Amino acid sequence: MPTQPETRPLPVPPGPIWNPEAAANWSLPFSPAFGSFLQMRNWTVLGEPDKARASGVWFIASIVMLAAYPVVYLMFADHPQADLGVRLAGFLFLLTWYLGHARQQAKFVKQQYGTQYPRKKWGAPLGIALACGVAYLGMSFALAVAVAVVKEL
Repeated sequence: MPTQPETRPLPVPPGPIWNPEAAANWSLPFSPAFGSFLQMRNWTVLGEPDKARASGVWFIASIVMLAAYPVVYLMFADHPQADLGVRLAGFLFLLTWYLGHARQQAKFVKQQYGTQYPRKKWGAPLGIALACGVAYLGMSFALAVAVAVVKEL
């Protein structure tokens, strides 16, 4: 009688985590700040403090980039290439983060836990990200108006 290969259940993470693939995908509209923050929290739950710190570095770098975009754009608003340069820098940053860091967690979770693991809900992070996005757009607009007013003086 042929024997079936022994299948052992995959381990379960110590607590619920956000789906790392979804966190990376949601970073398209919300920036790598969103995904790197959630992945930092996931790595902490998964007991990987070095990887959590690396995600934290990406989170800080993302915040710096978000702060720099409107400033750089306004500093070079008279140059037609400024918009293209800012957009290209943002795209390259997102691509570098995704290929160099974000995919690691998705692979790790899939190898360690498969697809059956406890997941955190998305309502709070998406709501906070949306509120932050609206605030960011509002602050960028206010900055642009302030610069325009100062130039008129």
